[in-house]
Amino acid sequence: IKLRNNATKTTQTFTSTTNVFTATGLTPCTSYKFRVKAKCSATNTFTAFSSWYNFSTGGTTCRTEMLAGIPAWQEGLICYPNPADDLLNVRMKADDEQKAQLYLIDGAGRIVHEQALILKAGSNLLQLDLSPFPPGLYFIRLIGDETVLTHRITISR
Repeated sequence: IKLRNNATKTTQTFTSTTNVFTATGLTPCTSYKFRVKAKCSATNTFTAFSSWYNFSTGGTTCRTEMLAGIPAWQEGLICYPNPADDLLNVRMKADDEQKAQLYLIDGAGRIVHEQALILKAGSNLLQLDLSPFPPGLYFIRLIGDETVLTHRITISR
């Protein structure tokens, strides 16, 4: 297991002999990401590392800064306006230039739109035409080199 503090960029590596792991000693009110790999006991080989997954630690003294209704630690993917009519702005942050895939997933879990992207380092803005899709609950999923981000949106007309 690799665990990275997104603010300090410090990475720690842990080993677990079970499929359950509890990280201790994390800083409250902090954004982290993690990825895992598995070892096959029969062949004594390892899988490749998974994509990075983001999470944030809570705390009673957290001051959550909001941007467009999204906590600051989730700023990697911001979708607005939400609910949306025919046009959705999708703002994505990237640490460096990278290829990414953007998916629009309906409430039943079907991919209804897919788009290949090349993100530049910093902030990126995409305007997504929602007019072909009926009103309802959807998810925007962005899969980059080292992260998977998901944001729930509503199309309403």
